[in-house]
Amino acid sequence: MAPRASQNDAVAGVLIDTPLLHLDRIFDYRIPEKLADQVAVGSAVRVRFARRLVSGWVVEVRPSSSHPGPLAPVERVLGEPVLTQATISACRAVADRWVGTFADVVRTAVPPRVAAIDLEEPAETSPGAVPVDAAAHAPAADAVHGLSVDDRAALALELEAYPGLSEGLRASDPLRAALVALPGRDPMRLLAAVVASRAAVGGVLVVLPDAADVHRLCAIVARTCPVSHATLTSQMGRNARWRAFRDVRSGRSRVVIGTRGAAFAPVAQAATFIIWDDGATTHTEPHAPYWHVREVLALRAQHEGAAFICAGTAMTAEAAALIQRRWLTLISGTPATVRECAPRVQAVAASGDGPDRLAGATGTPHAVFTALRSGLNQGPVLVLAPRRGYIPVVSCAGCRKPRRCAACGAGVNLTAEGLRCDGCSAVVPAACPDCGSRSWRAVSIGQDRLLEQFGKAFPGVRLISSNADRRVARVHNAPAIVIATPGCEPIADSGYAAVVALDVATWLALPDLRAEQFAFTRLAQALSMARAGAAAVIVADPGTAVAQALIRWDPVGFAERQLTERAGAHLAPAARVVLLRGAARDLLAVLDAVDVPTPSSIIGPEPQPDGSATAIVSIPWRYGPQFSERLRAVLAERQAARRGDPVAVVVDPGNPV
Repeated sequence: MAPRASQNDAVAGVLIDTPLLHLDRIFDYRIPEKLADQVAVGSAVRVRFARRLVSGWVVEVRPSSSHPGPLAPVERVLGEPVLTQATISACRAVADRWVGTFADVVRTAVPPRVAAIDLEEPAETSPGAVPVDAAAHAPAADAVHGLSVDDRAALALELEAYPGLSEGLRASDPLRAALVALPGRDPMRLLAAVVASRAAVGGVLVVLPDAADVHRLCAIVARTCPVSHATLTSQMGRNARWRAFRDVRSGRSRVVIGTRGAAFAPVAQAATFIIWDDGATTHTEPHAPYWHVREVLALRAQHEGAAFICAGTAMTAEAAALIQRRWLTLISGTPATVRECAPRVQAVAASGDGPDRLAGATGTPHAVFTALRSGLNQGPVLVLAPRRGYIPVVSCAGCRKPRRCAACGAGVNLTAEGLRCDGCSAVVPAACPDCGSRSWRAVSIGQDRLLEQFGKAFPGVRLISSNADRRVARVHNAPAIVIATPGCEPIADSGYAAVVALDVATWLALPDLRAEQFAFTRLAQALSMARAGAAAVIVADPGTAVAQALIRWDPVGFAERQLTERAGAHLAPAARVVLLRGAARDLLAVLDAVDVPTPSSIIGPEPQPDGSATAIVSIPWRYGPQFSERLRAVLAERQAARRGDPVAVVVDPGNPV
């Protein structure tokens, strides 16, 4: 239980809710006697600051203060404590690493409070809390003693497919591993097996990219793990989310499964932190200070002495860097097991040559139709469409320039109402602004066009569409063509008999430095849903690194190659990259004051269309913490002196240019 204030513990160290770096420090407040039994470390409070009533969080309770003058009192306590000491440490570490404030991090770490739920039952006196003690450190098999024989055997088989995994989960030293899941198997069963094993040791936190993955894992954990679990996602209602958070804070739920916001969940005696698919864009916080779940969980694991598992069907360059620095250990299936489970991947160029009557008319390779016809004799087949819509990318037939919206600059797609902007949905004139041609050509076709195309090619076959608007969770083993957008692929009961990925060049051409990694990860996840040995066709240049890695099914080698390329370009994770945005004169002043270490590289300041400027600083990763600390001090001093305009900071941005 957190230390509480009494007549002898009369001072609360409070971090106030402020976006200003120079005020992101502890301020002492006197604890009135009437609040002595309510103020505790982790309490949310209201205090007077600069003659205004502001919110804050108690991070210390002390008997005295070094402040020479009188202290202002804590005005009000907002319910039971919401932060644990471990959560406070994690929020502080994240704020320091990403050059942000404690308040910015806490706002994403703690869901909005619902006072009515607090009145239902005090969290600290809840009768359902599950104690965790040293006796729980037992072999992994003890965690599943309440399961059926079949369940135990299934969990054991999931772990035994990965040499060293079972031993690592049972070891006294916390396991820190990059776990590469085998294709052809449900990865959620693997995660459930790890959760069931580690729940015997202590609390377990699993963070996944989206709510659909969370619900899938929760359904399996409910059947295979005897310990109660809580779900924390942004899609939950405010009441449900606050109630689940209180259950975790009180110890009722020692297994937490959620999305990005669950990364700071106050798991009691946390023993294991797990992230699935760390390359997913949803793992990055979109608001300042733009932290990433992978680094947050790694920091928590290091501070709390817990295990850390970075799992996925593919592996990122960031995980490869942690392996290279010997902070993570690689765990994957043996080469023989991978060959046995992997699909037979074929890469074909986008052309319509071949005897198929539709292939020549649509530009879809003949190999695609061959794979689909063969697969439909055995069950459902999956077609991965890069985008929704009918024709999502349009260019001028005259000058071949991509059509862009004159208002916002976004791309143009063809809909039933004509040409429309992807960004603002405005109607786009048919005439090309450059050459005047009213003819257009399809650069890429979308999901709706594919439904029409394959409906003609395979009459009588059931067509299933799945995307973010109309998501299908599961399909049975009956023959069907499932056309899905990335991340919305339904689960097939016995796996797909064939998988086809179209227009891979669209992903590789994205204006993003991580386009190759994104494409490989999405393709690997889709192809891994095929049955072992099933046919898989990707429409891409066979000579690309992505195609070759998929043909060999070598996610580790692909990640290592990405890391090598990033090291040559001085990009994260081989280096610490900091993006600064503001007025050019302010950027120059900050860079001059921060004393950039040598060797480093600075690009900019470069002017931007909105009138601001950006500068990119690349520092050797070993100097990253010191640079962040120095940059934070410089920005705080400028804010305190009200010198210049604000300078925004993004540490290790996904796409710095």
